[in-house]
Amino acid sequence: MPTVMVVDDVDVMRDVLARHLKREGYQTLTACNGHEAIDVLEKSADPGHVAPDLILLDVKMPDIDGLDLLERLHHDTRW
Repeated sequence: MPTVMVVDDVDVMRDVLARHLKREGYQTLTACNGHEAIDVLEKSADPGHVAPDLILLDVKMPDIDGLDLLERLHHDTRW
């Protein structure tokens, strides 16, 4: 089953997207900011955990914004 990660600092947006994806048959991972997204991704790299096939990423977030997170992921060979 494909897995989609939803990263958004707005709880309602994150929850609505994740719920809709689940109804469509996707497994979901969620994170409320860039730091949490990195933590979730690092855990998903462990054996027995599921790594996302796709990440839906909000651009405007506090601390690590979506573009900074995207750049970090682009430079990390695991992703």
